[in-house]
Order: sequence, then C-alpha cells, then structure tokens
Amino acid sequence: MTTDRPPTRRTSTAEPPFASASSGVAALPDGALREADELVHTAALVRASTRRLLADTERLRAELSRLQAHMCQLQSRLVDLPDDRDPGNGTGPSPDTTTSGTSPTYQGLPATLRRALAFVDAHAHQDITLADIATAAGVTPRALQYSFRHHTGLSPLTHLRQIRLQRAHHDLTAADPVDGATVAAIAARWHFRQPGRFAVHYRAAYGRSPRSTLHTPAPTGTEA
Repeated sequence: MTTDRPPTRRTSTAEPPFASASSGVAALPDGALREADELVHTAALVRASTRRLLADTERLRAELSRLQAHMCQLQSRLVDLPDDRDPGNGTGPSPDTTTSGTSPTYQGLPATLRRALAFVDAHAHQDITLADIATAAGVTPRALQYSFRHHTGLSPLTHLRQIRLQRAHHDLTAADPVDGATVAAIAARWHFRQPGRFAVHYRAAYGRSPRSTLHTPAPTGTEA
C-alpha cells in the first residue's frame, strides 16, 4: 500500500537580480557603480576646492586689511608734508592773519590741516560734512581724522561744532531779544537742530545757558 505524499515545494536558491548576499541591499550594475564612484570622487574634489577657496579668501581678507592699514599710515604721513598749496607759504591768504584778529592761529600745522581748518572757518555756517572737509584738505576722511587727533586732540566734526558754538555765542551776545531774536533761531542758524542738545553743549563751553546770554546785555565798549 502506497501513501500519496504531497508534492515537495522546491525553494529556489537563486538570488533576485542585483541582490547583495552580504548586506541584503540591492546591488547596482557595473555602469551605475562607476557613475556612483565618479559622483563620490567629484564630491570629494568639490569639498577640497571649497576648503582651498575659503582658506584663500581668509588670506586675501587679511592681506587687504594689512594693505588698508598701510595705506592709512602713508596717508597720515602725507598730511605732515609741506606742499605748494599751503595757504601760509605766500601763495595765498593765510588764516593766521585776519582783519578781525579773532581767527585761531594755525602757524606750524601741516598744510593739509591748515586747509581743513580754514575751510571749516569759512563754511561753518553751511551744512558741511566730514567728506567736504577732507576734499578741501586734499586727503581722505580717515587721514584727516588721524591728522586732527594727532595735532589738535579733536575729531574734525568736534572742531566744527566748537567753531559753530563760538559763532552762536557771538550772535547770542550781540542779539537783542526785543528785536525778536531767539535761542532756537540762532542755534538753527549754526546747524544745531536740537535746542536741548545745543543748550547742553553751550553750557559745557561757557558755563551758562544760551538763554541767559541772550538776555544779558553786552557790556558797553567791549567786544563779545
């Protein structure tokens, strides 16, 4: 008597296409593998090039900073050199000798600084900037700032403010409030657009408020 056995199911041992026996991850054909290797190699080259470019950029930035500092030093030295445009060497009117005798003395200062100071004296009533003063002096704003601080201890704009304060003080002393003169109007004339700040600067310079000066008659026979 024979027993019918169910047919035996054969299990195929053949691996599916592109199967990896070790990792179970689908393998790539040779062409795709070559392309993947090339992509990996290209990515490595890009990373290396990027690192070199970043390093070169840092070196260039450092070199540029060094050159700018060197240029500034050269410009600051130039402001101390005499030149033919010096207004005090006989080629033009000198700010050291004025008809009023009230202009500050600039004798012994570098030519470029003398030009800057003379420009401020002549144009303090106008809306001038640091760039305007530097252009008149024939140097860069940075070199002008260095020269001012080296020879006067002030910045160009601080000196401009002091000149304007002097002119405003003169006008306050000479003005009569009966004629309608006001502190705000005189301050605005000399480009102090905020009366409160003008009062602070004025008190620091003259020890009193601008209103007090305006309402105090100037002594007879004396020059303000």
